[in-house]
Amino acid sequence: MACSLSLEVSPRIAEVDSLIASHMATAIGVSLDRTSILCTYPSDTILASGALKGIIDVGWENCLDTLLELFSRGVVEAGERGELVNRILFSKAYADAVKECFPSSPLTYLQKVPLKSFLKSLLCEEIDGLDELLKRMGIDEAEIGFNHWTSLLATDQDYVKSGGMKFLSENLVIEAYHRHTAFKMPLGFHVIDHIIPFKYNAGYGIISIQNKNAKKTTFGAKDISSLIQPLNSFGEWKKDYKILGIYIDLGLDRVKAVEPKAELKSRNVPQTRSKNKNNEDKKDEKNDYDQIIHIQGVGSFKCCDDEISKRLSKILFTRPWPLDTQWSKFDEKTDLEGEDAIKTFLPLVFKQKQSLVDKWQLI
Repeated sequence: MACSLSLEVSPRIAEVDSLIASHMATAIGVSLDRTSILCTYPSDTILASGALKGIIDVGWENCLDTLLELFSRGVVEAGERGELVNRILFSKAYADAVKECFPSSPLTYLQKVPLKSFLKSLLCEEIDGLDELLKRMGIDEAEIGFNHWTSLLATDQDYVKSGGMKFLSENLVIEAYHRHTAFKMPLGFHVIDHIIPFKYNAGYGIISIQNKNAKKTTFGAKDISSLIQPLNSFGEWKKDYKILGIYIDLGLDRVKAVEPKAELKSRNVPQTRSKNKNNEDKKDEKNDYDQIIHIQGVGSFKCCDDEISKRLSKILFTRPWPLDTQWSKFDEKTDLEGEDAIKTFLPLVFKQKQSLVDKWQLI
């Protein structure tokens, strides 16, 4: 589960890593005098394939029960709660799509599936206009495939001072696609939570995902722009780069459960007029990237039956959860700023110039 869902298991010590690595080694040659052997290690892609197959063989319900027990004992650290639920849902959707697309083939979870099939496995209801959007973007024939999540991390002060942002590169997206992985963005990356690469006939693109457990502001055009602008994913503008945005609102702040619903949302940017080279009026073409997929409520996900839904709900509220944003507060009214919040749970990574005890006058 740690391999497939990008979990942190503590404590992490060198002896444990060495022990695990020794059990993964595969002998591919023996010296003539039988005094030494040549070993190799499976790639993370192969290991993740076996891990996902193991989860499915045991059953998602049983694995989530084990995960809940480990959370309650503080053995496993998963980061933000809603993001973990995201990764579980999207991983299961991919596994379901593989099973549907390759019913008579051995399921290795190294296969690529059509993007349309993946989205169909993800959601209960078809979204009006989605096929047209994918066609306009030129990604209606795109393929997707990932069997694990990779965390983008940084462990230096400059990363924190820059606001906790770590951007992707096009080469990294290509490598991730072929290594069957998707990205968990760093803690503090306030725009995008997850990124899944895909390939289409003219290149590569990404699905950018933002998850909200409890949204404090009204959903609007700014949320759409943040998901589909390459600047937010790559740190620079990339013309014509294909980005499919998905915004998820679990609605946990509502007293009454939100209505499960999935639809396209548009910025509704008005068309403008400009002059062409002959000084003639010309209406600007509509931007094909003005729409994203908006998913509301856990019940919108096809891959989430009643039993799994109950367990995901427990995951969202299980304690202890030291990386939850509630732990990044000095008190109910005072938030810790980015650098201090990160220092509270990474004391061994950052060298503190000023003690939080002194700064907040705790003694």
